[in-house]
Amino acid sequence: MDLPGARDCRAFLADPRRRASEEVDFGVRWRHLAEPGLPWRVSWLAATGELYAAELAPEGPRRCLVLGRFPDRDAAEAFMAGWADRPRAVGPLVNGVEAPWTG
Repeated sequence: MDLPGARDCRAFLADPRRRASEEVDFGVRWRHLAEPGLPWRVSWLAATGELYAAELAPEGPRRCLVLGRFPDRDAAEAFMAGWADRPRAVGPLVNGVEAPWTG
């Protein structure tokens, strides 16, 4: 299935800014409601401010989705606060659009 906004993860992460960036990990047990089969890892990249999800296929990350942009680590962590405590909750609004995610 094509997910709107999904990109090839290898190309996405090949960007020199992303490759060298500090990364804050928000876990690997995320599921996309439209495709609940494979887990996704959600992380925030300091260099670009992107909160993104990487699909964890057996052969490695396949697709990436940018979920939002945050100016600093504190803003990203504040946005993500509490997700680990709501494992079946649908994701909150990301840049004004409901994120179809469960944690």
